[in-house]
Amino acid sequence: MKKPKIAIITLRNQYKYGGTHASQRAVFNFCKLYFEPTLFFLSFEKDISAHLRPFKTTSRNRTGTHNGMPCVEIGARWAFWEPAHYAATLEQWQEALASYDYFFVVSGTPIAAHHLALMNKRFVLWPASTYQHDRQQRAEKMRGLRKFIDRLAQPLMLAIERLVLKKVSFVWPLSSYTHQLIKDVVPNFNRPYAVCGFPIDYQPTTLHTPTNEKIIIAIGRFNDPRKNPRMLFRAFEKIYQQCPDAKLFIIGSEPHPFDTLPFVNQPSFKNIVFTGELDRTSLLVFYQRATLMLISSYQEGLNIAGLEALAHGVPVISTDCGGIRDYVINDRTGYVVALDDDALMADHACALLKDNKKIEELKSAISIFMKNNFSLEQIHAIFKRGLLCAYPELKPWFERVEKVNHEDTRHQPHVHNTDQPR
Repeated sequence: MKKPKIAIITLRNQYKYGGTHASQRAVFNFCKLYFEPTLFFLSFEKDISAHLRPFKTTSRNRTGTHNGMPCVEIGARWAFWEPAHYAATLEQWQEALASYDYFFVVSGTPIAAHHLALMNKRFVLWPASTYQHDRQQRAEKMRGLRKFIDRLAQPLMLAIERLVLKKVSFVWPLSSYTHQLIKDVVPNFNRPYAVCGFPIDYQPTTLHTPTNEKIIIAIGRFNDPRKNPRMLFRAFEKIYQQCPDAKLFIIGSEPHPFDTLPFVNQPSFKNIVFTGELDRTSLLVFYQRATLMLISSYQEGLNIAGLEALAHGVPVISTDCGGIRDYVINDRTGYVVALDDDALMADHACALLKDNKKIEELKSAISIFMKNNFSLEQIHAIFKRGLLCAYPELKPWFERVEKVNHEDTRHQPHVHNTDQPR
């Protein structure tokens, strides 16, 4: 069967981890079941985009692969002026998308769908946050000309986001928190939607086995101020005072020196290991070794790493930073503390590090929770309902694919396990 094409509109991510990368892969894997998917995103690479230095006014498109997925890069123009990112390249987008009828936007914010709204296309959207909320911490650190240009752009960016949210055919807010952020931008928001978390291929066999190690993990791009690494260091200093054999593994981008320097002479710092970015196999080893995970962020649309930790039976202690409310449930899957409350975070962590029985109780509760709320089957069903709402003509195609898949499964030969009695 020849599958229809679908354009996955997203952002280019230089990292091979993090929410954007994981969401791209999740959408691509789902779309492969029913479509021929291709990623599309703006590119600011100098060889295909317009730049002030060297002065170059033209841009072009380029095909290739991105993290193993086929992609089309749309060369950007005037990167310094964000409101024009999509409007100024509209003809390039129209040319690149001319043979596509289906559009799945997966991005941190709705802004990535601006060109689709301008083209009056039907499209579905899976956002993690809203524009203003996503950039709040970074904007506070802007200075000089960059800050001035940013202030000029803000009214236009808000108008763009509202346009997208008024024209979108179906929205899957990544969390209940994301849905509320959308309603803050468009108070009378009335587009079809369904809150849709991240699909986890949950396998009970991946649950970690407790050891005598007291391993704490924290995962993310800690050079992003939203991750609040200073709280993490303060919390671990308090944990170390009660559990001097505990170790903290910080996985991902290292914090900026101005975040680490105040803590390098603390006794606890010798028990902190910065692993850098890890490949998938190495990351899974840490999930299986960890006793618990800490999230110190100011804001999170969901924090997929937290969900993956739960999928391995690792309790999560997190700040009340947004989307984590959908899965960090006090005394069931972990604990939630107020922003910057490192003392309470440390108290909860120490209590778990000293109580293997409590860890086992949480692990059992986590197993039930994950199977009931974040399975691949559940999230894929939500994706399908949204696509059918936006594109009802897909219903016969979905039914045909599922019928073929069912027939293929039914006719697969049954293999007996010779180690078990028949």
